[in-house]
Amino acid sequence: MIRLLALLPALLMAQGAWAAPAPGSGAAPPALIQCISGAMSTSPDDESAPLITDCVSVGSNACRNTQSDTSDAATMRCDAEEQSFWQSLLDFEFSSLQKSLKPEGLKSLRASQKAWLPWRTARCDFVKSSEQGSKQMMVDVSFCMMESTALRAIDLMYAL
Repeated sequence: MIRLLALLPALLMAQGAWAAPAPGSGAAPPALIQCISGAMSTSPDDESAPLITDCVSVGSNACRNTQSDTSDAATMRCDAEEQSFWQSLLDFEFSSLQKSLKPEGLKSLRASQKAWLPWRTARCDFVKSSEQGSKQMMVDVSFCMMESTALRAIDLMYAL
């Protein structure tokens, strides 16, 4: 969690004045940064405080709310932009953990990541197969990828 505090200023600086983050940039809309900052700045004892998991999809929703294009392609683009942010955070947390863990912990971290990658693929493949033929299928698969990546990034944030 402390590692994320170090990352937030860089994420905010990368934001600049947000119109829309460049696809794949890892930048997130201010609504997502604000949500994460709010969740992290509250006391863990405050039961009414937002959880960081509540922030998943906030960026994608903000992106969709600023666009006139309501197509599935636009929705998937917004999910991909938020997924890019969470992937950047996941990569940052993974790298930080690699530097701070002892050999046995590092071995476990690598094994968990190696197991997580195919799990995410299988989870989203299941969404795809269970909704075969549905108009919403690709949007739901896109959300699945974003959500799974976000939850893994959050998991790594709290690893130490």
